[in-house]
Amino acid sequence: MFVKARLLKSAVLGLLIQSAYAQVTLNVEETEVYAVPFNQENTVERRIDTLDVNKLSKYAYLLRANHMVMPSYGPKTSKDVKKRIKDWQNYITEAAETNLLPEELIRAVIEVESGAVVTAVSQCGAQGLMQLMPKTQNELGVKDPFDPNENISAGTRYLAQLLNMYDGDLSLALAAYNAGMGNVNKYGGIPPFEETQNFVKKVTAIYHRLQQENAN
Repeated sequence: MFVKARLLKSAVLGLLIQSAYAQVTLNVEETEVYAVPFNQENTVERRIDTLDVNKLSKYAYLLRANHMVMPSYGPKTSKDVKKRIKDWQNYITEAAETNLLPEELIRAVIEVESGAVVTAVSQCGAQGLMQLMPKTQNELGVKDPFDPNENISAGTRYLAQLLNMYDGDLSLALAAYNAGMGNVNKYGGIPPFEETQNFVKKVTAIYHRLQQENAN
């Protein structure tokens, strides 16, 4: 009975996500994206760029570089990004099964958030593949945000919580993932922030594209 209940919950959540997807306008420009080094002329970025990631996390070697990188945003993966995502496929599959979410959705969030770069760090302090903020990491019990398994597991769990909170509305869940639940509740929907609105559109577009690719 427990297994059947989990499968039923997964099916219902999948239908809710599909319904939410249908409400999103997909007018995203198809462009190649890459994780790029920080802009050395920016004070904040320059400070982060001096960090020795090899001392910060034992997983830093996976980046094959000695500095942090700025997360990239975009609806279309480069071959390099696709290759990196494949490196974490086992973790994505496990997280998807545990949290009853589609693998394509998790991949889409990773692609938009970090370009699948393990040691990506944003200017506001979000870290790792799924760009978890320190406060969120603490709430989810994350010890090493640059551990790909731990980051994907925690990020997926957080996304599942948001989907349940917003009754399966993918747009609202993604908006909360990017801008925080407080802003979503304050504005009664997707906040009027360009970054958040683009995030929702891009993740949804990639999610839908990956589903179509896997269906063929």
